[in-house]
Amino acid sequence: MARCLLLVLATLLAVPATVWADPVPDSLQEVWRDGTEAYRQGRYARAAAAYESIAAAGFESGTLYYNLGNTHYRLGQMGRAIRYYEKARGLMPSDARVVHNLDMARSRTDASAQGRTRGGLVRAVQGWPVTTLFLGGLALWTAGLLFWGWRRRVERGPAGEARASGTLTTAALVIAVLGGATTVLALGVDYVQSLDRRAVVLVDRVPVHAEPGVPTGTPLARTDTTAVTAGSGGDTVLVEGTIVLLQSEQEGWSRIEDPTGRVGWVPSPALGDI
Repeated sequence: MARCLLLVLATLLAVPATVWADPVPDSLQEVWRDGTEAYRQGRYARAAAAYESIAAAGFESGTLYYNLGNTHYRLGQMGRAIRYYEKARGLMPSDARVVHNLDMARSRTDASAQGRTRGGLVRAVQGWPVTTLFLGGLALWTAGLLFWGWRRRVERGPAGEARASGTLTTAALVIAVLGGATTVLALGVDYVQSLDRRAVVLVDRVPVHAEPGVPTGTPLARTDTTAVTAGSGGDTVLVEGTIVLLQSEQEGWSRIEDPTGRVGWVPSPALGDI
């Protein structure tokens, strides 16, 4: 039974997601089909280019990011695979396929046990649907106020009917207050989630500097496949797949906090946002 389950899970990396895909705009359908067909034919670079062009066009979906994670996984680009699996998980937090493939990608990097996320409130609200909360709260607030206004205009009748009217009026006010609170909660969640700016290291290894800019005599690590910068010790280098927190950016450099809590600067092209 366990062997069969593993085989089923392994097939998730063999084909891109199509059946459970989010609706793709008509203008991007052909590119999507080209990417899917290229993936099935084993032309993973072409598939990645197709899917990335869709993302560059402004389309965002968990399925798209899942497919991008799969293509980069097949290309052996674990940093990029982790980046897109993380993006997919943000939109589909309970999808077992995404979680499984993310774990597989992490297992193939030296950073498999590393990661960096904020704790406390940010962690608690991670993945909450801000738009759904806001629109739902707004709808409840509007419906409650309209119903309350209508009940206020109802002519009072006998005592029993009057008590019913008062109960319904109170219920309408409760609905309106609940809707308003939900709307405010959505705005708060949106702000808190904006604090969690994460990124993943896309290159083999990248040094962490105390200040932005290249130290004298120290070559800047390339942003494709790099070697450790000469003279940099292991404790000053981040490896591919490491998740960091972004704090600020300055002229091509990013100030980050690594999994150990150390703060420093790395070249921005070496990172991919999550």
